[in-house]
Amino acid sequence: MRATNLHPLPLRRKTWPQIASLLCLLALSSCFSSPSTPNSPAYVYFPRSLPNGEPVQPHSNQLLKILLEKHFAGKFHPQVSFKQLQISAQKLFRPNVKKLKNDFAWSLQAFSQMGKKRWKNLYGEEVHLDKLAQVALQWLEQLTQPVKMAQRQRKLYPKSEIHRWYCGGFHLFQGVLAAWKYGTLPAKKKRLETIVHAFFYRLQNEEKLYRYLLQQHYTKKSSGYFLSLYLALLKFYGHCLESLFWAKEWAIWNPTQNELQQIQTAKQKLTQVVEMFWKQKVYPNLEWWCQNKGKRFYRDLLNDSCHALQALRLWEKKTSNTTKKLQDFLQKHAQKEKDPTVLIHLISTLGPEFPYGESTLIESFSQKYLRFFHPKK
Repeated sequence: MRATNLHPLPLRRKTWPQIASLLCLLALSSCFSSPSTPNSPAYVYFPRSLPNGEPVQPHSNQLLKILLEKHFAGKFHPQVSFKQLQISAQKLFRPNVKKLKNDFAWSLQAFSQMGKKRWKNLYGEEVHLDKLAQVALQWLEQLTQPVKMAQRQRKLYPKSEIHRWYCGGFHLFQGVLAAWKYGTLPAKKKRLETIVHAFFYRLQNEEKLYRYLLQQHYTKKSSGYFLSLYLALLKFYGHCLESLFWAKEWAIWNPTQNELQQIQTAKQKLTQVVEMFWKQKVYPNLEWWCQNKGKRFYRDLLNDSCHALQALRLWEKKTSNTTKKLQDFLQKHAQKEKDPTVLIHLISTLGPEFPYGESTLIESFSQKYLRFFHPKK
């Protein structure tokens, strides 16, 4: 919040509660500011949202995790180094397990890549990342329990708690896998293998669950059924194939030939979903669909298209026409994109140094949205 944005009216016209609120705002403005503030402090961050409610970085340390994945070493911000963002993230992180839950996956993956297991934050709290990683593993084991039970009985599992987590729990899954890979999670590999097999069982059966649930609300021929089903499948297959690739790549999962064949089947289904959005003129007429279906539809489509593109690229030995067409579409679209949540996904998919206007995606994003934190002395 900028102090210059506050325009107090004469105090004689205000009641005491109004005066108290104004004083609180002034106090907060001395702690938080935009990057244009002189004498910049050490702590920087990306806000979850803007004062008008527009989301910026919905998940804590989401962009930090992406840049570390990309081994980013380029220009980050005119006044701030990428290293400063990393230090700030550690210092501002609060290890409150109850509040972390659904938001912890990105921080776990980012901090695991940074390599430091224990530190003291700005508030004097001891952060034990290895212990928090154990908690995340326990969450994942609990969340996959209904799937594992159905797997043993060879039945279709019901909609459960894991479907209420961001993107069906796949980011938590990736965070736990990364914690094991980078040595943050000193767990037995067998525990992780059991979880991987539960997610692979989802790969084989999740579409059946979606079709069953959607038929409770739509007829198969309705446009609502089509859009809801294909958006759900775009999100699911993209995230699931990404996650299983990293499980294989990081030597946690050694898939059999039969499992690899089923991966290819899932990849073909994802390809069909992407092609369906072309066939139904959704990608070519994106602005019209956004106006008629709303901003959430727009964000879901583009963000999950980014995940779909990454999944296709990871599992393809040779780039298919569908993958190339989707990549070309996102590259062209990136030049006019303004939504920060979509820009974050484009940074992940196209790379932080992808040209954007007169600079790059990451430079433009950080100059517009990076905020400074001034701790009270």
